[in-house]
Amino acid sequence: LRPDYAKRIHRLARLKAALGWSYWEVDETIVALATPAAADPLDANLLIRLGHFELIRRRTNRPVAELIGWFGLLPAYKGELASDFYRAAFLEKGGPGQSASIFQLAVATDVPGRKLATDRPLDPSAANALGAADFEFLRETLGYTQADFAAVTNSGFGMLSLSLANLSMFYRLKSLSSAMGVTLAGLKQTMLLYGSPAAATPA
Repeated sequence: LRPDYAKRIHRLARLKAALGWSYWEVDETIVALATPAAADPLDANLLIRLGHFELIRRRTNRPVAELIGWFGLLPAYKGELASDFYRAAFLEKGGPGQSASIFQLAVATDVPGRKLATDRPLDPSAANALGAADFEFLRETLGYTQADFAAVTNSGFGMLSLSLANLSMFYRLKSLSSAMGVTLAGLKQTMLLYGSPAAATPA
């Protein structure tokens, strides 16, 4: 065990104890908040961001996993497999004519490899697009009304795909509006006013 690794493990253990979170929650929050390609992810900047994150958590009383989705991709993975959070939020739901397989994840051995098993277009005229039942299943799973979901996707689905990035975007906007007690239209206008990337049209 190299000294630098031992030091990081020790710091991770201290963070877990201080925050009272699970190791998975600490690890996924670091993934969401760390500076990309930083030599040491656990630097001073990350600790400041973690402090802000914990303040938001205490004020909103939202689960850590939900808040992670406000800052990056949904914490969908635990190792190479689906996390308990993602499994409960997406994979274990379904009904007649609806298939949770639209949320299946690809096997990922690292963070850059995290994605859905298949990116399916939302435009019904596109090849391999989601069927009507699965499209409604997507909307219902995220908790959107038909009007709100159309507004979030700019009132037309174009060639948007159901990717992990877009799923995270849809989830983030719905979760933020609920936590703030505002409508989705009001939230989007506020974000656009302040130039927030979270309000951008999904890719």
